[in-house]
Amino acid sequence: MSSSSSIAAARRRRAAPTMPVKTSSGYQTLTPQQMSQAQSQEQQEPQQRPVLTPAQMLVTHERRIADIERTLPEIFEQVRASLDSTSTGLHQQQPVNQESSTVTQSFMEERVRREDELVNRLMEAERRISEFHDVLTKIQTFAMEMNTTFMQHLNKASSVVEQYSNEAEQSQEITLNIAEKDNKIDISDGEEEITQTV
Repeated sequence: MSSSSSIAAARRRRAAPTMPVKTSSGYQTLTPQQMSQAQSQEQQEPQQRPVLTPAQMLVTHERRIADIERTLPEIFEQVRASLDSTSTGLHQQQPVNQESSTVTQSFMEERVRREDELVNRLMEAERRISEFHDVLTKIQTFAMEMNTTFMQHLNKASSVVEQYSNEAEQSQEITLNIAEKDNKIDISDGEEEITQTV
């Protein structure tokens, strides 16, 4: 891009009309400068997040599960208490006439059905969280077993390599000893020939 075209592009950006952007509180009009600042902030945010190792992720998940397990019974009790107080309040009301009695009865039946459905959903959520915790525990155990097995194999491999290097050194020493003996024999054979010829 030439300098004149880049200058023209910059002028167009500065002269561009403001664009509406949807935010949490509704639509807001942002200028191009505000948009570029928002984009630069968005680009900086991912860089600020620390990179988690698998072990740190497991610890984080374990904390979350522990928090859920700790607060879940309290939540169940609160829901049950509010449902009980609502249902007892409805049972205590006396119907004024037959029509309101049937409406109240159908309302009560619907309310009881919804309460049962909510309790069933909460129980299902508790069961799933428990299953998730069990699976996570199994994964952690498996990872520790694999790590232990890997370390054992690594130790065995290093001992085999050490043994092989020791055997190789011994083999070299034996080869050198044999070579030295061969040289002495060759030298001594040569001296015998010299003395015999004289």
